[in-house]
Amino acid sequence: MILFFLLFIVLAVVIERWSIKHSLDGVKYEMKLSRQLVEPDEQFEIIGTIRNTSRRFIPFIRLSESVPRTLKVSAKLDVGSFSDNIAKLNSTMYAMPRQKITRRLTGSFEERGRYLFNGATMFGGDFLGLSENPRYFLKQRECIVLPRRLDPADFSQTFGGFLGDISVNRFILEDPVLTLGFRDYTGREPMKQISWTATARMGKLMVKNYDHTLEITVTVVLNIFTKLYGYAAHPLIEKCYSMARGVCEELEEKHISYSFCTNARAVGMNSAWDYVPDGLGIAHLNGILEGLGRASYSARQVSEDLLESAKRRAENGRAHIIITPTNVEYDEKTIDSLRNYTGAQVLLLYAEEVH
Repeated sequence: MILFFLLFIVLAVVIERWSIKHSLDGVKYEMKLSRQLVEPDEQFEIIGTIRNTSRRFIPFIRLSESVPRTLKVSAKLDVGSFSDNIAKLNSTMYAMPRQKITRRLTGSFEERGRYLFNGATMFGGDFLGLSENPRYFLKQRECIVLPRRLDPADFSQTFGGFLGDISVNRFILEDPVLTLGFRDYTGREPMKQISWTATARMGKLMVKNYDHTLEITVTVVLNIFTKLYGYAAHPLIEKCYSMARGVCEELEEKHISYSFCTNARAVGMNSAWDYVPDGLGIAHLNGILEGLGRASYSARQVSEDLLESAKRRAENGRAHIIITPTNVEYDEKTIDSLRNYTGAQVLLLYAEEVH
């Protein structure tokens, strides 16, 4: 009897150690989001999948998924013992042999930003139910929440007049750029703009003087550098991002080609976002909007350097729309320099004037 009891204990210990080591063998976990780019308060699905690829019945699985703390979801989030940015979404289940378990939760975020889902920790129970064996699935997913759109009419009464009514001329004229005359070559015009006939007649290099009022090209300049400190600047910077979205979408609606430059840092952006060349269309716009969603409150350069960078890329006739937190980032002399350089309009939009 004692021998039988000892054999039973030895067998139980062996099975217990084996179950601790192999409790999650063949179990796989995957999580994906139904959408990566979403609007504030827009609902999306968090799809979690657990697969038991083994032929064993697994009586107990505890799943602890790392999700952003500000996620709005119907399930209960455990935020008690974790950092400010991370919460845990806990669930328990069992898995039949070869079973696939799919769980769908609907979530949303209220504020603009980049939110990370940092995988999960899975716990499998041992044979005696005394301990748990963890396995880590470090598969990161991200959700980008775009800034709320501000209609240009809400922050600028002059925006419509600045753009002008150009749609009719664009379709009537084969070449919407008119040559008004000639002027001296300054060294910054492209070679194709030089008029060799006028050069021969005047004895010096002359370039064609175009009328660009019929076909406008615009550069949207987004500046987030401000002399305000810390959190006091954040609400104004958020307004800048919303204003930039409104301006770009308005240019898209009017089919006006535009470029975009900024000194804001975009977190996790695979490609350069500080300058986006001229373009139109949903891909062009979405690239800018994704950057606005990822953008932080940190500026790469001061406002003067950003405007100088935009000026170096500008050509004669290019208009500029400058979005900036307050009216002290740029003085009139700096703006006049850009206006004189391009011979086109410059519109300043201040976030502090938005209510």
